[in-house]
Amino acid sequence: MNFFKVIVLFFCGLAVLSKSAHADPKFQRGIYGGGYYIESTSKINWFQASHECARKGRKLVEVQNNSKHLDVTNALRSYIGSRGIFWIGANDEYKSSSKNRPFYWSSSGDRVIYTHWMWDEPNNHKGKQHCITIDSLEWNDKDCTENYGFICE
Repeated sequence: MNFFKVIVLFFCGLAVLSKSAHADPKFQRGIYGGGYYIESTSKINWFQASHECARKGRKLVEVQNNSKHLDVTNALRSYIGSRGIFWIGANDEYKSSSKNRPFYWSSSGDRVIYTHWMWDEPNNHKGKQHCITIDSLEWNDKDCTENYGFICE
């Protein structure tokens, strides 16, 4: 009987190890096959988020067209639903306090062309909102020192 228990425990242990080594639950695939690391529990500022992505050999996600936006938001929906605020890889380089200013992708330096702003955004509230988040699946400019989740690619 003890031998049987040992065998059962052994195979249960293998199943647990196999499942945990299979995939990180924070890593999600979008509908177009993009792979995204979504951090929803640790809330950190934009600079820390950029650093954390780099530590993983990744970068904050760059959403350069509607297909990519759909891919990212599908991955978010499948992981946490439609709520939450997450840093993405764009900022305005702190060059302007105006509401209508250019944003740039931090890893490439390319100007942000495609956008998916919430209504009346970006608004650069109090002249302090220089980094972009996905907020309830739409874009919003936020103070880069505020703490949110983040999305790496």
